[in-house]
Amino acid sequence: MDVLAPLAENVGKEYDYTRVVYLGIPLWGSLAQAGVSLINLVHLASQKIRNFSKKNNDHLANLACMACSLSLEVSPRIAEVDSLIASHMATALGVSLDRTSILCTYPSDPILASGALKGIIDVGWENCLDTLLELFSRGVVEAGERGELVNRILFSKAYADAVRECFPDSPVTYLQKVPLKLFLKSLLREEIDGLDELLNRMGIDEAEIGFNHWTSLLATNQKYVESGGMKFLTANLVIEAYHRHTAFKMPLGFPVIDHIIPFKYNAGYGIISIKTRIQKKTTFGAKDISSLIHPLNSFGKWKKGYKILGIYIDLGLDRENAVESKAELKSRNAPQTRSKNKNNEDKKDVKNDYDQIIYIQGVGSFKCCGKEISERLSKILFTRPWPLDTQWSEFDEKTDLKREDVIKTFLPLVFEQKQSLVDKWQLI
Repeated sequence: MDVLAPLAENVGKEYDYTRVVYLGIPLWGSLAQAGVSLINLVHLASQKIRNFSKKNNDHLANLACMACSLSLEVSPRIAEVDSLIASHMATALGVSLDRTSILCTYPSDPILASGALKGIIDVGWENCLDTLLELFSRGVVEAGERGELVNRILFSKAYADAVRECFPDSPVTYLQKVPLKLFLKSLLREEIDGLDELLNRMGIDEAEIGFNHWTSLLATNQKYVESGGMKFLTANLVIEAYHRHTAFKMPLGFPVIDHIIPFKYNAGYGIISIKTRIQKKTTFGAKDISSLIHPLNSFGKWKKGYKILGIYIDLGLDRENAVESKAELKSRNAPQTRSKNKNNEDKKDVKNDYDQIIYIQGVGSFKCCGKEISERLSKILFTRPWPLDTQWSEFDEKTDLKREDVIKTFLPLVFEQKQSLVDKWQLI
């Protein structure tokens, strides 16, 4: 992977989506060197990952696009894995000793991910979600993280909508960056009072964001993990993720944060940290605000001045009736209301600029979620799927990552590199 990265000529700190052709598999960079345009490369990627299928209900093609874009976990003991490797651009990493299971993945590849996202949009999100529901019922896709998966779908669709709004007259490649404000506007159905002021105080009101796939960190924050991935993010990993157009899916077992999206502002880089409420016994409180915006929970150490925008999402998974849809700012010091009273501001909130997060409740709060998509997402949230063996999706003190008879499935891994992209492309 990334063997052609040194061929990129336009290196430097500024994001340039034309150089991502040299990331991922060598095919894209080779074709770019031969004069193939970026838009044609994305079109080729969208055709190859779908195996040139134009059928809306092709479950293998839809699975391939969703696995690449949304970081699905799929059991290796299924017939689909063979087809994904042979015909849908998946990468085989290993075979179990009894040859009954194949470890495969879609590594972080911006061009292939762009083609995958284009493939989803071309056939329609509704058709792909129908495929996902069918795969749940057959025990093909791990359903233990349904709430987190719904969030990845919503955030990915919000980015795609923002790209089309920001670049209406340009070819859509889903490789462009968009203003953070526009992204949040595309994400939420209603504007949040005080959000612009929060972004201004944080100094990220002109930040840019963009991603077309989610990269899983094969790790936990447990001390017993000796190898196999990152325990926490690093500042350089955030920079590389921004320039390779990806966001992070934190591993199962990571207790505080579910997803992280990098962004860039005029003075450096920051992240959006996202937490999904999934446990019945938990309630939202000040500790959730602290955990989302504290650098220790993302980086494993204190990073003074690092910009972290927290988002807490409650989809109402534990309630029989639908929850009220709303989006607002929550403060650790004083409760925030939708109507801001400028004459009665809490001085503590002014002093602690970053003690606020975005609180989102209910699927209906998301602007990018129409009626048809909302109904399907609700089915994903509340369906009773056929469970997979937990060894394919969890690891803890009793499940060592080094066990020979246990293999992780379908994770777009962050591979160990001899030289990071930050150094190759002089990103800092």
